[in-house]
Amino acid sequence: MNQYDTPYFPVDFILTYIKNEKVQGLKRLQTYASFRFLATVAKEHPDLVKDLTAHSREALTMNGFDKLTSYLEEDLYFSPSFAENSFEPVLLLFSIEMVEENDGTMAVYMDRILSEYCPDALRVNYDDASFALDFAYENELLYWAAFYISVTGYESALEDILPEFARIYWNDLNFSCGDFLLYDFLNQYFETADVLHDERFIELNQTLVQAVLQSFQTDAERLAMDVMLQLKRPSSYFAGLYQSGVIAIRDLPSVEVAGRRMQKILEYAAAYELRNNLYDFHLDEDKTVTFENWKNDLKWHYVQYSNVYNMAFMTFYASEVSRHLLKKQFAENVAALAKTE
Repeated sequence: MNQYDTPYFPVDFILTYIKNEKVQGLKRLQTYASFRFLATVAKEHPDLVKDLTAHSREALTMNGFDKLTSYLEEDLYFSPSFAENSFEPVLLLFSIEMVEENDGTMAVYMDRILSEYCPDALRVNYDDASFALDFAYENELLYWAAFYISVTGYESALEDILPEFARIYWNDLNFSCGDFLLYDFLNQYFETADVLHDERFIELNQTLVQAVLQSFQTDAERLAMDVMLQLKRPSSYFAGLYQSGVIAIRDLPSVEVAGRRMQKILEYAAAYELRNNLYDFHLDEDKTVTFENWKNDLKWHYVQYSNVYNMAFMTFYASEVSRHLLKKQFAENVAALAKTE
């Protein structure tokens, strides 16, 4: 079982994700790979961002923000974080458009970037049986360049290639596009290859979510509305925020959209609390809770329900603040790039 302080590049998860999500899964991985590569180049060569806008339809308009948020909301996995006060939101938008269009023009442009900024990554034969990534060790730019090349040009060989990325992976790379440790634990506990897509686990998780909502006599939409009231005017246990300077957020989603977002957050919170609840059983190798007996043997009480409820409440609050900050950063990106035209 993977531990929290262990560098982790999720080979099995990536391969399973592509298999389950098929074309769309591969496109999402390619988008993520493109973003990580471009963001790394832009750290040392900020002029790259201005050059990219000539190839993007929406990098200079706020219309692009809707496409950006649609991508992020589509799935927890391969949704990256963004450096503060950077042009990384625009770089993700460009990556989304590039993978969507797939007309060859963008690929030529990306090849030019590779040739200019990391030609060493192009000299490697990625489908060679003796392929090794030692040349990219502790070189962030070469690592993400090689990753981009692999997932966009050698899809059929990924099963052989990806273990090399795991072998030389180091923590500073921050492959932070999902809680793979949660995924890894649940897979091992329930002894299944892909627990998050297993119908038995989905039923278990959904049952826990409903039990939490029933315990607090609410539903996803009403819970989301409660949080949005706090975003407009913090009170109760959010009152401590006033010492930090509270920004009252008025630009909030509709009840329907908010309820849909809250449902996803509740599902994650329930899975996370389940992991905490099962952890001792796993360490003792005494797996008393299984897919066959959980309806009778999984004992959740008020403390577990409260943990899920509070995690969902706090996560929804933080997610809307984060979305607000991202929109502000994207607007600043658009304004700054428009001045250079």
